[in-house]
Amino acid sequence: MRSTQPASSAVVLFAQQVATITLVGVVASVAAASLDSNTPPQKGMHLNSDIGNHIYRAFGGENSEVLLRPPAKGVYPGWDRGMWSSVSISSRNHSGWAPGDPIDNSTKIPLGVGLNYLHQMLQMAIEVEHSVIPPYLTALYSIISDGTDHEAWVAGTVRDVVIEEMLHMTIACNVLNAVGGAPYIDRPDFVPNYPMVLPVLNFSVGIEPFSITQAYKFRLIERPTANDTYDGPGVSAGHAAVAGKSAGSTITAVYDYIVALMTQLSIQHGEASVFTGNPKHQVALSSATVGESVTAVVNLTGAIQALYDVVEQGAGVNDNNVTAGPLGLKGDMSHFARFEEIYMGRMYQKNDTADSGPSGAAQPINWTNIYDFQANPDPANYPVGSSEAIELTWFANNYTDLLVELHDTFNGAPSKYFDTLAKMYQLNDRAVALMQVPDTRFPAAAQVFLGPNWNWVASRSKYGKAWKGYSPMPPRPTWGG
Repeated sequence: MRSTQPASSAVVLFAQQVATITLVGVVASVAAASLDSNTPPQKGMHLNSDIGNHIYRAFGGENSEVLLRPPAKGVYPGWDRGMWSSVSISSRNHSGWAPGDPIDNSTKIPLGVGLNYLHQMLQMAIEVEHSVIPPYLTALYSIISDGTDHEAWVAGTVRDVVIEEMLHMTIACNVLNAVGGAPYIDRPDFVPNYPMVLPVLNFSVGIEPFSITQAYKFRLIERPTANDTYDGPGVSAGHAAVAGKSAGSTITAVYDYIVALMTQLSIQHGEASVFTGNPKHQVALSSATVGESVTAVVNLTGAIQALYDVVEQGAGVNDNNVTAGPLGLKGDMSHFARFEEIYMGRMYQKNDTADSGPSGAAQPINWTNIYDFQANPDPANYPVGSSEAIELTWFANNYTDLLVELHDTFNGAPSKYFDTLAKMYQLNDRAVALMQVPDTRFPAAAQVFLGPNWNWVASRSKYGKAWKGYSPMPPRPTWGG
């Protein structure tokens, strides 16, 4: 069944709740908790154990569960080899280490080569964090609910995840700025062409209405390290095939490697040589809706804590603990667990793990109560000058305007974050309106509507015309095979 009744209250209120994100200030200087340089790392120790011990001391013994996490799996074999020939040759001549190689405390990493690769990795992390937002938002917009049914719970869950993903993107931008990089957001290849194979994860996701298949893909995006090689109980082979189950890695693995590289560079060359960014570019935010905040990053301690907060809110604290960690409210589930609950139609309860899946109360969902539209809307699919093409182009234009504001925000103008909220208001309202406009290519009885078009538009870009490529950013590496 499909309906043309008003969108759910969770969707209508999304922009107002995004607007509860407030800019709490820019930190110009923070007392750094430095590495204990008097205690050189011991050779032969495990990467996460010995590096974690250094950071554990820097934190004064706090957050040990966060920092002494198990190593990520499925990253290193064949990792981006062949795309980095010039960098690889240079690095091997000096140390034998090439970008993407395993890192331990005996690994010598040239500062220039290591920093360039760190910038590339963080830029990729920003792209990954951003690339999931349009599919999540579109699914949210398509849900029909009266505000009291099970679908209202689904919409509210997706809404909160989207807001948290916006904060995750901000954190990744803060870390890149802290280590002397520059987030590139308003550029042709930053915006995915949906459907796209997600970097790192190696499976395809598109702009589609909410469905059980989309829910499966969303849980796969957020999957914890424990699910690198399998997809857990209760996942049908059909949905696994649709999602393009592959040897792709996880977002957890990306951040694990970033932390290892960043830490070794700091140990070998000193934090002052790594954290060279302008503190005035940092963005500090607080969201009353999800009860979370983003703090400025100015040193290794802050960077590691921020990145692992992102990891844990996405995938869970560890293989057995699917809660969101310190970034979430007390008792909050990770993004993986929340999407798993939606997909399985059942709630997690105490002692459930990523391996076990949820075993709590059933949460039935009406998967057909949606605004239906053709996947991956594009104005090119309609006659030039038609009302549909005009509507979709308007949406893409304003989405590009939002990216321009974000680019400025994270490149020295943090106060412009408020401008991005205004753009988000406009996109929210227009997306909801689009999904109530019939698609004239289909009979009225089919109840097929328009959907949002998340394309980057060159004519609305501020920086794209001058784009000639960012020297430390070669083509995206391929991960996991």
